[in-house]
Amino acid sequence: MFKGFLKGERLVFLALAFHLFLLLGLGFTAWPEMLAWPYLILKGWLPYRDIAIAHTPLLLADLTVFNKIFGVGLWQLKAYTWILILISDYFVYFVARRFWDKKTTLVALLFYIPFQLFYEGNGLWFDLALAPLVLAAYYSLKKENYLWAGVWLGVSIMTKQTAIWFLVPAAWMVYSKKSSELLSRLTLFLEGFFTAVVPVFLLASILKILPNLIEWTVNFGIFYLPKAPGQILLPTFRQLATSFFPFLILLPIILQKERKYLEVAVWALVGVLGVYPRFELFHFQPAIPFLAIGAATIYSRAPKKVSVNWSTIILWGYLVLTLVLVGKFVIREWKIGDRFFEPDVLQVSSLIIDHKPSTVFILNYWDSIYALSGTIPATKPLVPYLPWYLEYKNLKGQIAKDLILNKPDIIVKGIYQESGLGSYKVTEIDALIARYYHSQDQIDGVEIYVLNK
Repeated sequence: MFKGFLKGERLVFLALAFHLFLLLGLGFTAWPEMLAWPYLILKGWLPYRDIAIAHTPLLLADLTVFNKIFGVGLWQLKAYTWILILISDYFVYFVARRFWDKKTTLVALLFYIPFQLFYEGNGLWFDLALAPLVLAAYYSLKKENYLWAGVWLGVSIMTKQTAIWFLVPAAWMVYSKKSSELLSRLTLFLEGFFTAVVPVFLLASILKILPNLIEWTVNFGIFYLPKAPGQILLPTFRQLATSFFPFLILLPIILQKERKYLEVAVWALVGVLGVYPRFELFHFQPAIPFLAIGAATIYSRAPKKVSVNWSTIILWGYLVLTLVLVGKFVIREWKIGDRFFEPDVLQVSSLIIDHKPSTVFILNYWDSIYALSGTIPATKPLVPYLPWYLEYKNLKGQIAKDLILNKPDIIVKGIYQESGLGSYKVTEIDALIARYYHSQDQIDGVEIYVLNK
């Protein structure tokens, strides 16, 4: 038995090494916020008060501590992201091993790795951090450790608000346990939940940013953002079919209604709810561990003797089409370079450094430029140049007024596109540029404006 365990651990190590190899070769998404926000916090800017952030703070806090130790930069961001992904890999193995047989466990990991990549997992965003957290909550509920289940779900919601959906299947698992001690289970769960949540609000209160935290994460993030102009992005039929095809493997589990397997399917489907209102593949990340485990239970229970029947044809057809989807993705993304870290981004950063400005304002371009050039934004709070932020309570007007009172030395402006997010304009800021600035340089769709003397 011990030798078998060691053999299994070696296979897991090889799977994780292969996953890391693929992550190294595929294009990485260096979301600008994941560089700009920790950089500014380390410069003394307070989140929510000095930086407009729609998400709850725990991922950002952890990333900032990591950057405090190792510095802010692309490779630090990659290292943090890949460590998080490998932790998720091992969590999938660990959780599956506790409740299913060895074969199912290894198959789950083999499903998780390609799914994690296919759903745009090579880049740090809040959804990626939810994957190991909600899986830990599920594990705690299965082990009937309701205190820790509450802690993990509290941490999840303090990482991203969409994790609140997981309270539904969690409540089902707490309530449906065949025991008369419902009140005791619920009390333990709530104790754990508030143990995770309350310190976040206490710290925000100590830092005097609690009203700002509530404003951005609740009023803006929950009530305004889902219906904000430009925020809603619905998929095409092809995108919808491609993204949901892997989840079809859960249908047999749902139809069989066997409790042990149905729980996994429900958690997977709940994990998909974060794709609304803005449809992006990386929003599927919290669902992927449960999808992988669900798929593994189907394939591990398939008959060993191959026979020609409809169930065999469907299983093989699903496997082949899934491999085609993932294979096409890997071929398309292999060695394409890092998104938001293209040569023009580095050129713009170098040009700003050469000018040695005291303040900079970035318009219709990436906020990561602040971190890359070692500069400070000209206005507070730093608001992402996105319509759903700038239209909120007329923030665009407030920013325009701030720019008039404190004119930055340099304005970096991405040239407007004909459509999409790049076409959004703030006419007040454009008028200010035309009056007080002149164009100094242009680099691949980016103009650098310098203050008139």
